[in-house]
Amino acid sequence: MIKQSITSLYRVIATLVVLTPVAANIVFKGSILMSLLYIPLLSLTLAVLFIYLDKAIVKALASYTRPSSATKTSHSLGFGTIKTLSMLMSNRLFSCCRVKRSYWL
Repeated sequence: MIKQSITSLYRVIATLVVLTPVAANIVFKGSILMSLLYIPLLSLTLAVLFIYLDKAIVKALASYTRPSSATKTSHSLGFGTIKTLSMLMSNRLFSCCRVKRSYWL
């Protein structure tokens, strides 16, 4: 639910920012070069930037899903929700540094 609201809010803000140069061009009369070249180029650049950022935000929000088994285990041990989130984040951050037990045996 919160992921949807974050994504929706971002998309509304991005749409407003992308359409701002076009609206400004309508309100403030500019030269023909400005109307035919610079404003569409600026809008296109902003649209491509916000599409890239949208994909990054959706990917980042999708990576923060918690597996239900980790939540049940941590709650059964008496850890709170904050501990659960920090444990999951530290597991993801340091997963590359772990040594497998098969090397030690």
